[in-house]
Amino acid sequence: MRGKKVECEYKGSKIEVFLKDSYFPPKSIEQLSVDGKVIAKNELSPFRLFSRIVSKHSFDGIDEKIEVRIAQGVRSVRIATQIKIGDKVIGGSESLQYPDIDKLNLRIGKGYVQYFLTFGLFRFGLPFGIFFSLLHIGDIAPWSIGRFIFATVTFGLVMSAFFWSWLKKSIHQLPKL
Repeated sequence: MRGKKVECEYKGSKIEVFLKDSYFPPKSIEQLSVDGKVIAKNELSPFRLFSRIVSKHSFDGIDEKIEVRIAQGVRSVRIATQIKIGDKVIGGSESLQYPDIDKLNLRIGKGYVQYFLTFGLFRFGLPFGIFFSLLHIGDIAPWSIGRFIFATVTFGLVMSAFFWSWLKKSIHQLPKL
């Protein structure tokens, strides 16, 4: 089991985030602690696109919301962690590729067919169809057009189904704000 630890200070309190991933058995543990006391913990699938931990804690007698965002870092393939209190980033990475959850809920809520037509077909299917057509550039025109359409639609359908279900599962695993 590999792990990552992110620490920061806020109003004299030490805030720590522990991330542990295990692929056999598949499990990811995300833990938020303040001054050594665990205040929130998530156990999820390690195969997720993003995650967050949300909790409230009293700093100097004032209850404040702590939000930890976990996603891919900007210009990086590694996981990045951002610790926020209110709207202010107090620790971890300054920037990460955390999606707008409301936009994702809207996109997922419209259904798979809408997701395929507006996103998957152009993002996945079209580039694959063009590449596949370039591989068979010398073929007879009617066959190449049919092959292009078949490759575009088929690859777009498969990749859209994969990403749509993955996003849907990732969104439903998030704790509510």
